[in-house]
Amino acid sequence: MNTTDTTIQFRVDSKTKREARRVFDEFGLDMTTAIKLFLRKSITSRSIPFSIQTENGYTEKFEDSILNEKIKVDDGEFNEYKNTKEMVHDIMNK
Repeated sequence: MNTTDTTIQFRVDSKTKREARRVFDEFGLDMTTAIKLFLRKSITSRSIPFSIQTENGYTEKFEDSILNEKIKVDDGEFNEYKNTKEMVHDIMNK
């Protein structure tokens, strides 16, 4: 039997809370249950249970690689590729 024996408090802006509540309501969840689901999934997967991406839709590592390649090009150091797939493969394997 699970018993609640501790409390977590955190602050969030009212817009985020309101928008999250709307999403959770669509799934029939209250805020507490949704947060508990997140915590339990994090524990069972031993990870953040979703992909963390930059505002451009990339992982931080991939975006850093792209920006580093841009710096090299700006400095006159660059590789030539036959196609985009070849370029992405090269960047991802660095």
